[in-house]
Amino acid sequence: FPADYLKLVIPLWSARELRGKVVDVRQETEDSATLVIKPGWGFSFDYHPGQYIGIGLLMDGRWRWRSYSLTSSPVESHSDHTITITVKAMHEGFLSTHLVGGVAPGTIVRLAPPQGNFVMPDPAPASVLFITGGSGITPVMSMLRTLSRRGQITDIVHLHSTPTESDVMFAAELAKLQSRYPG
Repeated sequence: FPADYLKLVIPLWSARELRGKVVDVRQETEDSATLVIKPGWGFSFDYHPGQYIGIGLLMDGRWRWRSYSLTSSPVESHSDHTITITVKAMHEGFLSTHLVGGVAPGTIVRLAPPQGNFVMPDPAPASVLFITGGSGITPVMSMLRTLSRRGQITDIVHLHSTPTESDVMFAAELAKLQSRYPG
């Protein structure tokens, strides 16, 4: 098939499935990392803050799949054509442990389209209360980043819980948002 030969030259192109290339892996905490992924042909950047994607990685001859919340803002994804997911390694999580500690930039992954109904409306409500714990902060980061880029941050309260301060994902960015937007 022509598509089989084309993917040898352009690995992100496929007529049968969405693909992406891991372009960066950034450590967030001791056991979590943000993966910056450049999706290939066919990926729609018209997702909503709070949605998640499926990601498949070839390991030991088998495709392993898991879903992760998008942590990037659709506003920034349109401009640089990348998306981000933030993964917390789970002791029993074979794929999550590999994504946090072993996936290398340049790795080709399979992607499932964005989905999910836990999304931030546009325009945002006048007041918002977020209550998150641990890695549950990931969809909320997409929402906060989007609200900031749209200039829609108004009265927001975010309560977040983790076992220790060093376990807080995005701690520096959250502190910047708090100082930039007193409300």
